[in-house]
Amino acid sequence: MSTALGAPARLVLAVAAGALLLLGLASSAHAATYAQMQGAQPGDTLTLSPSVTLTPGTITQVGDKLEISGATVTYGEAGTGEGVTAVATADSLTLTGGSFTFKDKIATGTFTPDADDPMTFALGDGAAESTGALVPAPAAAPAALRTFGISNGEAEDAALGLLPTIPEDNGPNFYTIDINLNGGTVNVNLRQKQRQSSGAVVETGRVLVVVNPTNLRYRVEVINWKFTFGPSNTTLNAVVAGNSILNPFEFTGVSGTLTGEAQLVKGVWLTGGTLKWDKTGFHVAGSVRVDCQEGSVSAGLTGDIVDGDDWKFAVSGQTNGGCTVTKDLKLPTGDLTGEIKSEAGAQTGLLEVGGVVQTTLLPEGVNNWDARFRFIYDGTDAGSYVAFYAAAGIGTAQGKVNFDGTFGLAADFTIPFGPSSVAFDGDINRTTPGGPVTYDVGGSANIAINSKASLGGSLRLTNTKLTLAGDVTLACPVSGTIKGGVAGEIPLSSSKDWSIGISGGAGSAGCQVTKEFGLAAGSGLAGSVKSVGGVVSVSADANATINTTLVPTKTSFTAGFKFAASQGAYSVAVNGSTQGAGFAANVASDGTFGLSFNLDDLALGGVTLGAKGTIKRATPGGAVAYSISGSLAGQAKIYENLYLRGGSLSIDSTGGLKFSGTVRQVCNTGYLDASATGIIVDSRNWAFDAKGIASNCTIGRAAKFNGTTFYAQIKSENAKVLYNAGVQATQINLFSTYVFLLGTTTTYLTNVGATISNTCDGCQEQNKFRVSFGGTGNAQFRIILLPVKISISLSGQVDIRGQSVRKVSLALNRNLFASQFAQNQIEIDTEKAFTTAT
Repeated sequence: MSTALGAPARLVLAVAAGALLLLGLASSAHAATYAQMQGAQPGDTLTLSPSVTLTPGTITQVGDKLEISGATVTYGEAGTGEGVTAVATADSLTLTGGSFTFKDKIATGTFTPDADDPMTFALGDGAAESTGALVPAPAAAPAALRTFGISNGEAEDAALGLLPTIPEDNGPNFYTIDINLNGGTVNVNLRQKQRQSSGAVVETGRVLVVVNPTNLRYRVEVINWKFTFGPSNTTLNAVVAGNSILNPFEFTGVSGTLTGEAQLVKGVWLTGGTLKWDKTGFHVAGSVRVDCQEGSVSAGLTGDIVDGDDWKFAVSGQTNGGCTVTKDLKLPTGDLTGEIKSEAGAQTGLLEVGGVVQTTLLPEGVNNWDARFRFIYDGTDAGSYVAFYAAAGIGTAQGKVNFDGTFGLAADFTIPFGPSSVAFDGDINRTTPGGPVTYDVGGSANIAINSKASLGGSLRLTNTKLTLAGDVTLACPVSGTIKGGVAGEIPLSSSKDWSIGISGGAGSAGCQVTKEFGLAAGSGLAGSVKSVGGVVSVSADANATINTTLVPTKTSFTAGFKFAASQGAYSVAVNGSTQGAGFAANVASDGTFGLSFNLDDLALGGVTLGAKGTIKRATPGGAVAYSISGSLAGQAKIYENLYLRGGSLSIDSTGGLKFSGTVRQVCNTGYLDASATGIIVDSRNWAFDAKGIASNCTIGRAAKFNGTTFYAQIKSENAKVLYNAGVQATQINLFSTYVFLLGTTTTYLTNVGATISNTCDGCQEQNKFRVSFGGTGNAQFRIILLPVKISISLSGQVDIRGQSVRKVSLALNRNLFASQFAQNQIEIDTEKAFTTAT
């Protein structure tokens, strides 16, 4: 027989010191027995019945009692009692104390009680210290029921230790043992009982061993055997059978079926199996159910039981995907292994399973997570949870999942973003059962789009999207920066393909696009940053008024800037416009540029020149090169009787406009043509120098210019045309008239210098020219048919407005024979028509 985990070489019944062993014999048999005992010597064998003997150690006669101590009692081949004290009188035999040992193996044979003197040999109630009487078996009892044995009424479990300890839920536990020899069979009954507070005695367990010496068959029953597994009290019932239970060398264990369901720890249930009892103790092989938040996992269980507070089971099985530890997270299909145990009533456990899982709790787009689940139990709700770890190419998530579905995970991910990846860390939580999942996972974006452009800011990560909040910074080609705020959401499914708006402006230092123009501080910016296949680019627009003299004749433009930056490329496209002009420029990251412009309102005399040109800077910081095309088609009136006739534009290295063409001064007849060159500031401001040859130019009826050199300076100051010209007249005929006696008198000048100007007082207001001249000539006439020539000198002014000579002022000196003889001042304010030649 065995204790729970002891190696049972034999069954030892330790009898309490105060216990009484009563032997009842028939009177006829007793006298012989008492006589034998009186004449016996120590070491003699006294036969008490055919199967029971007593060998005294010492024998002492005390009055009418015979006291024997240190006796040995045998029960045939079944067992032996050592250290027994016997007291015999004429009426009774009392055995007290001793240790009774049953042999490991019962030999073949039978135990036959005396048919005439059946006896009951019982261990009485030690606490009562009572003596019993000789109690013969009922005469009508069949021989097979006549027993000879011992009974331990209420021995303490500490003394016996034959059954696993049972929790004392309702009172102290104690055990009884009955060993009966019934014919050729030995019956050993171990009974576990509990005396409750009411005084009632309840049997809480029983092990019955039935041994037949002939075929060594037996049976063990476990009835109402209560164990405390984890949070619940569970009753296990089993019947086991086997061989040689009393022989430790031949005993291989007995087993039977377990019934009932036991919760080992929170959410882990022993659901059935077999109980094996061998010389090393009690062993269980069965099945276990692991409860999840939704569903469960079934697995196998093996282990040992010491008692309800001390046991250990190994768990092994295969999950089937039906266990949800929290919403959207299931156990993978894999091997579930681990251990559940109780030590001194403290239940703990660790179950593990690993495999590939798919879950929407973690960033989407990662279809396979290499996950490991560790079910950790400590016997309390608060201390039991599932430790979760998942790893994939993007990183890991690990933490604690409670059995109510709440969880907290620490996340460490690396997510592709643009041309590179961003490291994220933070927490993923569900704080209420069945509630929403919150994500506090962040990272920093720092993308160098190229040497001039970058994207930086913070990123927040959920399972489906990224949220970006940051800035795009563009270094301007020459100096300064522009910065645009970026805020938007990016689906994880397209973390390499997205577009987010930008809004911002130039920094405090402005944005100098070229040396000649740029954006002022605070100029607004709008656009987008996007990623296509992981290649990030920026497109941003800004509008501003720029002041620049780069484009000829203009100083201020309303301009639109379009910044474009991508991997390995950076440019600024600028389109400017102002009244009558526009330009388009493409600026590289180093400040070099190419610009084309048009001057739609560049006009002379109201006739546009159709000016177009280009401006380039080929090397960073280098000189600017200009080109222009434009011409004057036809004739442009720039002042009364003053015209530009054709010409073309050119431009110098500083961007100054030049004009080459023809200036024509229209006379009454003929004209004065001059080749003109000069500069144009704008349509209202320009200056030309002209030189030409007079061609039969007659002003009024007197002044004639032909074949002489003509010089002129013509300029416009804020649309006010100023004209100064010089010319040598061929001849000025002053007048020709008939005078009596003198005949026809002709006065003319042949050596005359003249200036033509509109800068005189009142000329601009009256839109007229003033011709100032002076020279020498002759007055010819006849005196009585004799020709007379008088030399004269003449100076004067002729004001011409439109087609009329408005005013003539003359100073005339006449000389005869080298002496002045007359001087006249003549002023005529009149209009004389003349024909305009073109």
